[in-house]
Amino acid sequence: MRQARSTVNLTHPVVRVVLSPECSGRMTGRIMTNSRKRHIPEQVVRKLGQADRMLADGANVAAGCRELEVAEQTYYRWRLSMAG
Repeated sequence: MRQARSTVNLTHPVVRVVLSPECSGRMTGRIMTNSRKRHIPEQVVRKLGQADRMLADGANVAAGCRELEVAEQTYYRWRLSMAG
């Protein structure tokens, strides 16, 4: 009979960082997570307009996405959904 293997990955340990109130700007310390940020349609339109202006000024897509704080995949998904 085979024994179950552990699924713990020792090469990439999970690290949780708890910020002090002074660093986080909040009244209580919070655990940092990679939670999704939702953008309302007006924000998407505004950010796509900013990206258009940056691209017209000669910036590449990666630099524009870094400036707007969105992933390149999000930028392209927004482009597809807002085109039309």
